Amino acid sequence: MNSAVNWTAFDTGSRKVFANLKHDFANGWTLRVNGTHTESTMNGKLPYVYGFPDQTTGGDLSSYGSYYTGHR
Repeated sequence: MNSAVNWTAFDTGSRKVFANLKHDFANGWTLRVNGTHTESTMNGKLPYVYGFPDQTTGGDLSSYGSYYTGHR
């Protein structure tokens, strides 16, 4: 049984850019430079239902909803 409603979602996105540079000097030395940049997004609407329902009354369940959004 799935208790999730049809609008429940948790969407995420990620983008990463990287660069590697290498230079060999005439004296035998090597210079290496590495760089990375990452961006992430999230957008979620999540309801939670928890507890132990009474088989006779169906009671004793609790619920709450949450909304997540972010960019980093």
